[in-house]
Amino acid sequence: MLGDRSKYLKTPADLMLLENGEHRRLVEMYAQDQNLFFEHYAAAHVKMSEFGQEEHLLSEFDEQQKEGYLETSIIRGDL
Repeated sequence: MLGDRSKYLKTPADLMLLENGEHRRLVEMYAQDQNLFFEHYAAAHVKMSEFGQEEHLLSEFDEQQKEGYLETSIIRGDL
């Protein structure tokens, strides 16, 4: 791994990933295999997108539905 020689910005969150042994192992593993990262990311993204979010799904073609969702979310304090 490039460590301090990396040309990429390191945020405090990035640096925290390197402090934990398991997280550091994953960072280094994904740095070596970008395809593995994208495979794991895609699977996690789908899982999180589908987990209990059916009530929040919006259609970009249904403005009335979107307006109702935004009003409800503001009233409930979700936004």
